[in-house]
Amino acid sequence: MRLVEQILAASGADAEVVFDPFSGSGTTALCAAYLGKTGVATDINPFLIWLANAKARSYDAGAIASFQHAAQLAAVAAGDASGPLAALPALSNIERWWRPAALTFLLHLKAAIDAHETGDATLLRVAFCRTMMKLSNAAFNHQSMSFRVPAATDAAMPSMVSQFLADVSHVADAAGDNPLGVTDYILSNARDGAEALARWRDRVDLLITSPPYPNRMSYIRELRPYMYWLRFLSSGREAGELDWDAIGGTYGGPSRAQVSCPRGCPPF
Repeated sequence: MRLVEQILAASGADAEVVFDPFSGSGTTALCAAYLGKTGVATDINPFLIWLANAKARSYDAGAIASFQHAAQLAAVAAGDASGPLAALPALSNIERWWRPAALTFLLHLKAAIDAHETGDATLLRVAFCRTMMKLSNAAFNHQSMSFRVPAATDAAMPSMVSQFLADVSHVADAAGDNPLGVTDYILSNARDGAEALARWRDRVDLLITSPPYPNRMSYIRELRPYMYWLRFLSSGREAGELDWDAIGGTYGGPSRAQVSCPRGCPPF
């Protein structure tokens, strides 16, 4: 974000519409909006477009209070062992990600969030994502992702509820910091997204991006838990095909339009 801020500061008033064709979680466009500019961005990953829109939305005090109240109700429901369970995500080797008690708690919590009937559940799902990863065995203390050795005993239910409520508090604080400008996040493949960008043609003043690495790097590997839990993915084939379409991708080579995982999609 600091680098983007420095580029925008150097560009001054001449850069009113800023475009990022490989937006990821939407940092460039959001940074532009915080400076009162218009940030336009595209990405091939639907989860990242959802997350970017969630971060860029303006939330008033009423919406935040409603979110906090709904989160308290969800926390109570998740702590009830007799309550409903959400469907188990089709994430490969899910037992590596969460110990049994944590997985059961998350299934109760997701069911409670899915049952939320009033207002918007976006912030609830953002808080859920934070808790889901905090309770996982995943480790991100190096260049890629690995799995920690699970604790000898499962976390107690009260501590998992406390973790969720702490994440709710964090999300509520962040949601009150609303951007001044406008963002437009567009689900589109940057290689053939001319139609999606038609309304911004000839209006972009500055392009800032961090291009993908064309070295067969997977761009969804570390996003899989979010995408399966929030139902952006339902099978390993879908994950493999999305990765195939991304620049770099697991295999590289032709796109899904040319061939669909001829060697078999990875389990993901």
